Amino acid sequence: MISFRDWMFQRVREYYQGDFRKDFFTAPELDRAFGYALGEFISELIGDFEKPILLELGGGSGALAYDILYYLKQREPELFERASYYIYDFSPTLVELQKIRLEGFEGKVFWCRELFPLEGVVFSNEFFDCLPVHVVKERRELFIRDGEEVWLELEDSRVKEVLKRMDYEGLSQVLEVCVDCVEFLKKLASN
Repeated sequence: MISFRDWMFQRVREYYQGDFRKDFFTAPELDRAFGYALGEFISELIGDFEKPILLELGGGSGALAYDILYYLKQREPELFERASYYIYDFSPTLVELQKIRLEGFEGKVFWCRELFPLEGVVFSNEFFDCLPVHVVKERRELFIRDGEEVWLELEDSRVKEVLKRMDYEGLSQVLEVCVDCVEFLKKLASN
């Protein structure tokens, strides 16, 4: 038996190792306008930085990175020359797609699996949507046993702390608690 959070973590990892590309589309795949708009916004934020770093969390197919870099190269060439673009991603399948799509930006794009101190901007499109969640109701947490849902007493102190901060304790609605999101943001902020 495992918590829903751990079950979801395993499913997400398996999903992004396989051929999932036909399952969904995100804004960057639909239109370049999203990446161009973000590129314009980012250039306003970091235009004065000496050697700015753009850190994209979860690079997807590389479409967003391509559009932002293309925008900067065309519209903000001086910033483009000074900037470095990093993609934080754990999926080997996605990293390969990103490398193919970003072939024209060699020496400008880098991949990382650890966070690091930076002067620049950190952003994502759907990174946080993929983080696993604890599912709770009242004072119970959802677990999975042999493919069946089982509700057990909530014991995870991190989840309890989030619920306490939200003033949720004991309410009857089902709630998803993303402790991983909270911990990731703390780690990101500490860099």
